[in-house]
Amino acid sequence: MKVIDHGHGPSGHDPLGRMGGALAALLLAVVVSVILAAFIASLVPGSYRIRAFSYLLLTAWVLIGAVMLFRATFQKESGRFSLGRLAKWMVSIWLWPLLLLGRRQKPQA
Repeated sequence: MKVIDHGHGPSGHDPLGRMGGALAALLLAVVVSVILAAFIASLVPGSYRIRAFSYLLLTAWVLIGAVMLFRATFQKESGRFSLGRLAKWMVSIWLWPLLLLGRRQKPQA
């Protein structure tokens, strides 16, 4: 029986299959960052409404950062999951504006 490869999965040309480790690190970084956002928001002084709004803003920041960085690195990311990759994504999704600004200011060769 012959196995037919339709170009899907890690053996094919599916970009999501190729970047499985990076995608797993990104998703785990988002989950941990949302929990971290809840902790940070709980430290904000003021009423429940102020803390809830802070959590909403921090969560939006993390999710926007994750989407922007995923789009920026979609074609270049590959490799296995590692704690180092997880740490890189964690820092990156919190500091995403700086990373995207630095990427734009690089001179094109």
